[in-house]
Amino acid sequence: MTLSMKVTGFNVMQTAMAKRKTALLKRRAVNSRAVTVVDSWIQRNFKSQGGNVGGWKPLAEATKTPKRGGESSKILQDTGTLRLKWNHIATNKEAAIESLAKSKDGFYYGAAHDKGTKNNRPPKRRILPEDREIWPKLRLVYGNFIKSALR
Repeated sequence: MTLSMKVTGFNVMQTAMAKRKTALLKRRAVNSRAVTVVDSWIQRNFKSQGGNVGGWKPLAEATKTPKRGGESSKILQDTGTLRLKWNHIATNKEAAIESLAKSKDGFYYGAAHDKGTKNNRPPKRRILPEDREIWPKLRLVYGNFIKSALR
């Protein structure tokens, strides 16, 4: 006499798993939300003149008077270009934000401020968040996405 067992429902399980896999691959919307979270952090940082990172180095006296047609005496906001020129990239495979602000001669001054330069001109004024500053909010965004996709 033999003992046997028939497993049923395998096709149903395969279909359900394929559906969840498809849902997990559709990340454009969640990546867009993640980019918005990062952009909000950047905008709050500008509004508070570096408050998210302990404050930015004050303006030198020579730069307090708007020279380039700007109207603001706020740090890094003379014309608003650096604060406003951000490109959001959100696809199923990528979430990114990049500064498009550059001078007339093609110098990307946002990167120079954020990372600093050898001669400290312009002075380092961090614009972008570090992982530890933004990851808790991103973890929630992606965690909710995963929970929803696996339902």
